[in-house]
Amino acid sequence: MFVARRVSRMLRQAIALRFGAGPAVLAVTFLSPPLATGVPSPETVYQSILPAVMTLEVEQRNGAKTVGSAFIALREGLAITAWHLVRDAKTVTARFSDGTERAVTGVLDWDEAKDVAIVNVETVPRPLARLCLTHPPVGARAYAIGAPQGYGFSFTDGLVSQVQIVDGFTQYQTSCPISPGSSGGPLLNAEGEVLGVICWSREGAQNVNFATPASCLEALDRQAPPTPWSHLSRIRRAREKSAAAPQRSNRREAAATAGNQVCELRTALQRAVGREIKVTVQDGQQERSFTVRLPADFFPEPPVR
Repeated sequence: MFVARRVSRMLRQAIALRFGAGPAVLAVTFLSPPLATGVPSPETVYQSILPAVMTLEVEQRNGAKTVGSAFIALREGLAITAWHLVRDAKTVTARFSDGTERAVTGVLDWDEAKDVAIVNVETVPRPLARLCLTHPPVGARAYAIGAPQGYGFSFTDGLVSQVQIVDGFTQYQTSCPISPGSSGGPLLNAEGEVLGVICWSREGAQNVNFATPASCLEALDRQAPPTPWSHLSRIRRAREKSAAAPQRSNRREAAATAGNQVCELRTALQRAVGREIKVTVQDGQQERSFTVRLPADFFPEPPVR
């Protein structure tokens, strides 16, 4: 306060100066940057996203009941959530902040590895959440909204801690506090756009939480007919079986290729018996070369001529 009064007095004295017949010219340089304008307040972000957010009450096929979160996006009647929340669902009910309840009738598409799914919600006029499909800068302000421990529509803030590669794909690490029940809710930027879908936390760590980027939703089929929960288990098994078939085929092809290469190597060595050859062995980053003459008894059977 003392410094501010002193600067103010010096400015008044400088402005009162006159040099000759004309007024003095006073140049003032502001060392602090101007205040940011146009960035919504946290209250504004919360109120703008709230109508699109829902708490999901899920009854699992084994009778267990769980709570999670979701949000309306892509088009009317569709919601985004975490796949692990609904993969074994028997019934799912959506509850909005105004008390409105709607049935979630099935799932259109999902990505098991990235833990995201598109579900079908009984039509209700709601504003769609806006998606941000570009990576946020590390250190950017972030918000999370969901139902941690069942406390619906809870709003927390933090930062984008890092953009990490986890389990083979990009994920957003955030310091926004989340808990069980937050899964499926949106991770927001300072503009209120959805950066990603909140999916998991690192066990034993503090505020090491992760969201799947909103850009991953582009790979899901939003036009697919919804699969009712009663059919999901059968459809999921068929889909997993179909996905596993190419992997088994690839393994068989790799084994066959390896077998062929071993046979070719053996034949080449048999033809080289009695001659001087150079053999190079590469093991990881290490490479060693040997110049040897293969003895006639190198192979138990006679060499191929």
